[in-house]
Amino acid sequence: MHNRTDSSHLSPRKSNILFDIQRMEVIYEQAAGKADHPHRHDYFTILLVESAEGVHKIDFKDYPLQTFQAFFIYPGQVHQVITTSQPKGWVITFTNDFMIENGINERFIADINLFRTAEQNPPLSLSAAQYNAIDVYCQKIVNCVDQEDSFKYEAVSAYLKLLLIDCNKACTIPEDVTNMANASSDLLKRFKALVASHHSQNHKVAFYADNLNITADHLNKVVKGSLGISAKDYILQVILLEAKRLLIFTDSNFKEIAYALGFNDPAYFSNYFKKNTGESLSTFKKIHKK
Repeated sequence: MHNRTDSSHLSPRKSNILFDIQRMEVIYEQAAGKADHPHRHDYFTILLVESAEGVHKIDFKDYPLQTFQAFFIYPGQVHQVITTSQPKGWVITFTNDFMIENGINERFIADINLFRTAEQNPPLSLSAAQYNAIDVYCQKIVNCVDQEDSFKYEAVSAYLKLLLIDCNKACTIPEDVTNMANASSDLLKRFKALVASHHSQNHKVAFYADNLNITADHLNKVVKGSLGISAKDYILQVILLEAKRLLIFTDSNFKEIAYALGFNDPAYFSNYFKKNTGESLSTFKKIHKK
């Protein structure tokens, strides 16, 4: 289900300050009911499902579409919506620049713990009352977008923030996931950000520990306590996920993907991928690339 951006939803100040909101029904009709191909964007996506049947694939994991759900897609994640009948709900997209330009601090997105990177992205299950409250915000956002007002995007961002806060209230965070009141929370976020930025150049735990001014042992303890895996395994998880994305989402050959991810020896990368996924590069690509 592709998002089609209406130019009227662009901030007049900068073309990359993007915000868009559309009904799932409209997108479905525009696509004549056909499923999109796996794809990724450089902006945030919120999929608010009132009712639907089918599956939402996010980074090669399948999540059944049901009533009253909310999905939060981080920039760069590969996803695909496959519906078997017309869905009902909303699709909201916005860029990082839109948030900054309109008063939403970047830290807010990290703190609400809805947009997850390199981890599973199960949908948020909502009650009918919770969904209806969020639907009201969507209606208000649409009303703001349709107005000719110099402050309409400030109003949109305010409603968007309230929508995300309501979703966060409905989010049940497992005990072994980051506790926002814990001092290790900030360290974990900084580690994740570093891995997101440097995993294609640096695969060693020591590099990240040095940049965080802590020991590798302390970093491992924090990551293990929060995510249940070691820092090394988290880095591995990010590298493998990006390898899968490049295999499916680009036309790069295996050698180009190896070099793009910081492997000087393509043969070693091929063995590394098979050892950790159980599938060869060619097998994975054949199975998943339609």
